Amino acid sequence: MNHKKNKLTIWDTTENFVNYPKNIQKIYLNFYVKERIKFTDWIGKISIPHKDNLDWWSSPPASRNLYLSDLYKNICIIKTVDLLKKKNSLPHMLITKSIALKKILERRNIKILINVPFLYQPIFKNFFFFLKTTTTLFLFLFKFIILNILIKKRNDIPKKIILIDTYITDCKKKEERFYGSSFSKKICKINKIYFVPTIIQNKFLEFFKIALELKKYNKYLFKESYVNISDVFYCFFYILRRNYFLTKYMNYNKFNLTDLIHEELKYISNMDLVFLSLMNYSFAKRLKDNSIIVKKSINWFENQPCDKGWNLGFAKYFKNIILLGYQGFSVYPEYMCLNVSKSELAARVIPDKIIITSNSFKVFRKEFCKKIKIITGPALRKQPIKKKYTQRKYKVVIFLEGLLNGYDNHVIEKFIRIAKKNPDMNFYIKSHPNLPLREYNYELPKNLIETNIDFSKLASNTEVAVSYGSSSCTLESIEHGCKILIPIDNPFDEMILRSLKISKGIYDICPTFQTLDKYFTKFIIKSNKTFTFNSNNIMNNNNIFKKKNQVNFKMFS
Repeated sequence: MNHKKNKLTIWDTTENFVNYPKNIQKIYLNFYVKERIKFTDWIGKISIPHKDNLDWWSSPPASRNLYLSDLYKNICIIKTVDLLKKKNSLPHMLITKSIALKKILERRNIKILINVPFLYQPIFKNFFFFLKTTTTLFLFLFKFIILNILIKKRNDIPKKIILIDTYITDCKKKEERFYGSSFSKKICKINKIYFVPTIIQNKFLEFFKIALELKKYNKYLFKESYVNISDVFYCFFYILRRNYFLTKYMNYNKFNLTDLIHEELKYISNMDLVFLSLMNYSFAKRLKDNSIIVKKSINWFENQPCDKGWNLGFAKYFKNIILLGYQGFSVYPEYMCLNVSKSELAARVIPDKIIITSNSFKVFRKEFCKKIKIITGPALRKQPIKKKYTQRKYKVVIFLEGLLNGYDNHVIEKFIRIAKKNPDMNFYIKSHPNLPLREYNYELPKNLIETNIDFSKLASNTEVAVSYGSSSCTLESIEHGCKILIPIDNPFDEMILRSLKISKGIYDICPTFQTLDKYFTKFIIKSNKTFTFNSNNIMNNNNIFKKKNQVNFKMFS
């Protein structure tokens, strides 16, 4: 049967979904929302043969992390194509970066042109994988050697200690970005508690500066001081050990996805996270070998591969340990891995208890696993609202999410055009600490101004905050009395905001990203007429974010 093709419709699946053809986008997003539980259960089933193998849990296919793995995205693409075929509405061309996906669709007798761009052909993918992996190996070894030489194993620590997992991106903020400045200062006064830092910096000179700065303080315990070179090579040999997983996997519904899983294992894009997972595991073992007793571990828990190595290592080598995971952020439903699965719980690659910052988040965190223990703790990073401005200095502030492959590029490009169309209005843009604005490589018009003002001060003086969905930035902006414009019609956004009982009058969602330019003009006119600061419209801190106090601080000590 010949299927009618929409005239000149091209579906470029390498793009963000905001750029998909409208009829395709609607079907794709429907699957994107409703397949989550089924997908998570399937990952659990294919993980059974490898349930005791950390290599597997550190690998992209097992991660359910949509920023590390395209497995879920490709499943939604396959199901979308199947439905389009039934509706006689196939596009003229589909563009994908996956050779495996192309083969699967061709085996399903999908009669459309499927194009894999030149740079995603095997010869180039092999080359880029070799180049990136070699660079990762070198950087990992370099960091180990530098820290091993600079910072020696400590002999002055108590026999029973508490460890807090953290990440350092610069010398100034240290761990404050993750746990807040007041928490950090309190920890300094308790000699049995230590931060275990992972330095996120690939520039040699900057890495060296951070290492020298951290060496001055006695509150840090470095993994690299305890693991040895054999542990490092144990990490590196994962590259060979992953071949063990190149086996046949059970179907997802009627789809044989073995080729997709093999492709992901062959071209792992974030090998550094795999190495870090294995290093964290080895660190726990070496502490045990040194007769150091860790009575409590606090993992900054995003359920990434590195977290799984941390939790499995401490669970295995310290039988009476209290394993806590701290999630000092909001819901982020797209970041599916934040909500743990039954198979991860059974494999002990997650903490025994997870601390969240709001009772309202509990239902989301139990999406895939009802048995996981959730407790509500303080929002350590959140700053108190000190001043409430009735007149706002900043008309529009765009808050970026800090992901190069996320929505940021699309939003920046849109607001460059909007700023040029509105030369008499100043727009402000604040980048995420993860990713400075200069990394995006955009030339901004004069009235689109980068700001580095502290978030709390900025939000309390902002009238319209442009933010994406149910992020911490969105929720805290609402607390500060901002009107919220969500530029991306993500299927989760309104669902989450409604479930948090946030008034529809506080936020607006642009119906289609393509029409943001026109929608923004209408939104600003409406905002000019209706915006007034009213503290009664601001969410009560006790209803959303848990306040810090002496009682809940004891969770960490």
